[in-house]
Amino acid sequence: MRFFLFGLPDVAVKESQQRIESAFRSLGHHWPGKQVVINMAPADIRKEGSSYDLPLAVGILAADEKIVQKEIESFIIMGELSLDGSL
Repeated sequence: MRFFLFGLPDVAVKESQQRIESAFRSLGHHWPGKQVVINMAPADIRKEGSSYDLPLAVGILAADEKIVQKEIESFIIMGELSLDGSL
């Protein structure tokens, strides 16, 4: 599995990969069987904290067609995931 995160993420944002993977496993979802590349725009603003966990996870699920993208595009999503998948 390959995971790339771009756009000035701090250490907590980079660690989201482990939290998301663990949450997916706990909830019965599988990590996509392909490379995951996430660009966090705008690239010149530093992203800090673990509140990006949920939007990153939702984006991965939408890109993997596990959830319908049209149903989430009108929401603002922020939140930290625990290792068991709870918010």
